[in-house]
Amino acid sequence: MCRKFFLQKALPLPAVAALIRLGRKYKFRNFFNTAVERLTFENPTTLEEYDARMDNNSYKSTRILHYPGVIFDMLTLARENKILSVLPCAYYRALDSHSQLFDGIPRGDDTVASLASVDQRRCTLSREMIMKTQFMPGYTCAWLRKWPFDTDFCAHPFKCARVRAQVQDMITFNIGALTKLRMEHIPGLCDQCTENAMVSNQAGRKRVWEQLPRMFDLPSWGELKNEL
Repeated sequence: MCRKFFLQKALPLPAVAALIRLGRKYKFRNFFNTAVERLTFENPTTLEEYDARMDNNSYKSTRILHYPGVIFDMLTLARENKILSVLPCAYYRALDSHSQLFDGIPRGDDTVASLASVDQRRCTLSREMIMKTQFMPGYTCAWLRKWPFDTDFCAHPFKCARVRAQVQDMITFNIGALTKLRMEHIPGLCDQCTENAMVSNQAGRKRVWEQLPRMFDLPSWGELKNEL
């Protein structure tokens, strides 16, 4: 396989799948590692890398060519080939399309990207767990339910409390609140409350990311291996 092919910034997912199959069959570690690196770039193992892929809460795909349903296909490819480090993020991203978990996503070429029943079940059960977890103490949105900071430094206590209640109503059923929702500016909150919210939100996001594999009934990050 020519060097020029490997150097392409983005490859079609079928080409990545072919590299995995060839790498496994003939023990071509370079092929296998190239494919895993691309899948991991799209579905990273750290929150910092995940944030780097985000642009205005919209995910940027740059190492694997995008098409409708590509996240379902990447998830399937990773699970079937035991590329386990990719799975927590891939499952989490699949939840963005929760309304299509069972019906699949039309790819635009008269085919449909579908999840296996095992993945549908895992996403469905984990979604409920994640939605409950996000408001628990110490997690991403706990500060909305119970303000843990001294209000003496708040410029507008009643107004800020009202804004927090409105934000809570807005994101109660938003699965993306766990990791994608980054509190950089909340219209209506005073400067001190905004700073406090950002600190609490980021600490909660880190805690969620650490536990993301467990939420999908997977081993911890350190135990997730990729088998050649």
